[in-house]
Amino acid sequence: MLRGIVIPTDWNRVNAVFQVFCEIGDIDPDAARWDDDGRDNADHTTNRQYLRQLWDEALEDEPDPSSIRRPTIADDPWASESPSPGFSDEPPF
Repeated sequence: MLRGIVIPTDWNRVNAVFQVFCEIGDIDPDAARWDDDGRDNADHTTNRQYLRQLWDEALEDEPDPSSIRRPTIADDPWASESPSPGFSDEPPF
């Protein structure tokens, strides 16, 4: 979800991550959102409402098949490759 590989279909997951990021950034999720150019928005959309709009749009968009890729070991810094049957650098004891 954070890497943009999948779009969660459950709003509760999106909202939970959003709330954590708001807490880390000391941002009120229900405060009126400022436009990208730094001005207050005219319709007084909150940060949470804006994220919900973006999430809804992302779910409605048809995916471009050429942009879909499967995650690999290189995508996950904590992943480990399966052990090879050959020589190991680990001592036998």
